[in-house]
Amino acid sequence: MPQNITAVGNLVKDPEVKTFEKGSLTKLRIACTDRMSDGNGGWKDGDTNFYDVAVWKTLGEYAASSLKKGDKVIICSYFLIKESRAKKHKPLKVFFDNKNNITRVEK
Repeated sequence: MPQNITAVGNLVKDPEVKTFEKGSLTKLRIACTDRMSDGNGGWKDGDTNFYDVAVWKTLGEYAASSLKKGDKVIICSYFLIKESRAKKHKPLKVFFDNKNNITRVEK
């Protein structure tokens, strides 16, 4: 059964659109950094995780036309994790399905 995930992060680069006969695919790459208590009543940055996000058809085209590198986004979707087989220590890739909900967070 697919899992639902919400990812909050910043776009690492501008969206990339690829067009096919049956529609388009937009690729997004986001960086999500954990925030944690520093033990003194403040906050500090934790680890940063990077996710490759695939968005299909109309939503992907909309995302590509309205998002750019550095934008903060919230992505809610079911997801599929696919391990890279190219290198032993290469990061996992997360592919969100076509039921995405992408929100740009105003600065």
